[in-house]
Amino acid sequence: MPRLGVLLSAVLSLLVIATARADDAASAGDLLTYDFQIAQDYSYVLTVTGESTIRTPEDAAGHSEQAVTFDPATSSVRFVEAWVQEPDGTRQEPAPNSVLVRPSEAARNSPGFVSTQTATLILPQLRIGSRVHVAYQLTVKTLPLFGFNEAFVPSRTGVGTLGVSIRLPKDLPLTIGQEGGFEVSDTSSGDTRTITAQLRLTHPLVTDEEPHALPIVETGPIFMASSLKSYEEIGAIYQRNSIDKIAVTPDIKALAARIVGDRTGPDAAHAIHDWMTDNIRYLAVWLDEGATLVPHDAATVLKNGYGDCKDHVALMQALLAAVGIRSAPALINLGDIYTPPPVPFSSMFNHVIVYLPDYDLFDDPTDQFAAFGVLDRTLAGKTVVIAAEQPAMKTTPALTPASAAFEATSRIAIEADGTMAGDLTATMTPVVAAELRALLASHADAARQMEARLGSTLEGGFGRIRTTDPENLDTPFEIRASWTSPHGIAPDAPYMMLPVGPNFAPVPALRGYLTRTAKRTLPFELDIVDVTWTSTISLPDGWSLKALPPAVSVDNGVGAYTAAYTLDGAQLAVHRHLVLKQRVVQPQDYADLQSVIYALVDDMHAIVALDRAQ
Repeated sequence: MPRLGVLLSAVLSLLVIATARADDAASAGDLLTYDFQIAQDYSYVLTVTGESTIRTPEDAAGHSEQAVTFDPATSSVRFVEAWVQEPDGTRQEPAPNSVLVRPSEAARNSPGFVSTQTATLILPQLRIGSRVHVAYQLTVKTLPLFGFNEAFVPSRTGVGTLGVSIRLPKDLPLTIGQEGGFEVSDTSSGDTRTITAQLRLTHPLVTDEEPHALPIVETGPIFMASSLKSYEEIGAIYQRNSIDKIAVTPDIKALAARIVGDRTGPDAAHAIHDWMTDNIRYLAVWLDEGATLVPHDAATVLKNGYGDCKDHVALMQALLAAVGIRSAPALINLGDIYTPPPVPFSSMFNHVIVYLPDYDLFDDPTDQFAAFGVLDRTLAGKTVVIAAEQPAMKTTPALTPASAAFEATSRIAIEADGTMAGDLTATMTPVVAAELRALLASHADAARQMEARLGSTLEGGFGRIRTTDPENLDTPFEIRASWTSPHGIAPDAPYMMLPVGPNFAPVPALRGYLTRTAKRTLPFELDIVDVTWTSTISLPDGWSLKALPPAVSVDNGVGAYTAAYTLDGAQLAVHRHLVLKQRVVQPQDYADLQSVIYALVDDMHAIVALDRAQ
């Protein structure tokens, strides 16, 4: 999810997500207030005030500049006041001409697609104990396509007060909601409705880092206000503003006929997907309030040969329509938000894919390495809004271990001088294939990956890798590798750790899920996988093993790991199997994941004693 959040980039530890807000979160602070004055057409003036105390050298470096990102076509920004109070009570104000206005990072990265600017205030020198105060005013004359959408959340590690005040005409619809402890008041007096929300944090929500935790939008606390009445309304708005962009021109009709030939139905759609991934370049522009939310027309996208996700969908829809296949845009979150917030929130959606209702099938034409109808793991099991004439909410197919399977078979021969030689063959399901096609797309990429994977093993070495054509999406993807590890083991040592060779399995860095406290308080995201490693290790003539590593078997609701070893003469067969079953793991189930991780780690560290012929 793109950073929607704090207007003050570093003033406070209270991270607030809000449309067209600033670029980064703060690291230490104690007060942040948002005061909205909303007019009858939802245009508004927002005053933001923040104060924070500098507690570390990192705070001083991070707070020295305050940044606000805005769209000059629809809004304007001015800093109202700013000062730094030193520990001795001396107060300093920013120097004249201390505000710089430049194109935002998004605008620099995507010229022609994003036109936002960033106003940056340079503060006087900061030191530990300094008190920073910044206030600015944002005037929004024209609202984004989806109207007024604001969401506010604190930093999980911050301490302080977050306050929101909204004043608007009493008859102007505005939906509000909160989860997790905001104190909310909603009153009317005369023609004015006044909404206030306040959250006081006297201690951090978490006291230790929890890797891969779901974002606070998922877990709360959160306060939201929106002019939208439902998530379906988001789909209706997008449909109204994009429907005229998918016109079937003569050029598009002729191109569609050439692409599909005599194919019909899903086969024709498959051919169009393949043509899109081969011929239309993807520009990664997030669907957010800082970028245009209306695609370019399909004819322009075809002429340019490139576009963002909305443009890809528009052209694919036009090509599908040209051969009589119905389709609709599907708005989705390309990130770690799975559950829609309690109030309709357009910024939950930052990507667009295609939905084919007659086949109940989703497709992402921006993913050049995914086969037709294959969604990568970031899009699986996600809530989507179908932007059709009759908008609806649906869920993309969930990822399962069976659909995220990878199997590697290897042979490793050990020579008496400690040299190892090995070869490997790996096959996988289409979801995993899309990930590895992208990783190994060129010969240079493949060579670097082979070097990195051998370099991460104890035996090391040098090798070669061959794959089926990464760009041929209709052929199952297969990896073949061969390698040599000079001095793979110490030839005279009485023991060795079992060699593993290069590992291309899509297994997350599992140690990165462990916490120092051995517990969690937040749900977290985990990659679902089903990985099988089978290897045959050949010992030199006259060598044998004094004992085999013990078999391993751990199986619970989060995952499973098994390992088995058999010895047939000088041939050691190793079979290892890892399954991670849940995409979102609840904190009470962390111990189950921990047991799977430690089972795998301990097994991979298995040492065997050698018996050499004299």
